[in-house]
Amino acid sequence: MEENILFVDDDINILDTFRRTFRRKFRFDCANSGQEALDMMQKAETSYAVIVCDQQMPSLSGTFVLAEVHDRWPD
Repeated sequence: MEENILFVDDDINILDTFRRTFRRKFRFDCANSGQEALDMMQKAETSYAVIVCDQQMPSLSGTFVLAEVHDRWPD
């Protein structure tokens, strides 16, 4: 089973950089906000081996998002 990465950032330019850099190397998804990331995790048919999350986002901080992921999906 191939493992996936989730990139979370409110800056679309940074997400585009991740897309260009990693598109041929890894399977990954991108979320434009902390809430979108949590929604994606809730609906996901796959799990994420790695979550790369911006710390300073407008509504939910990266620390909050990662704590929520840890609480909801400890595996």
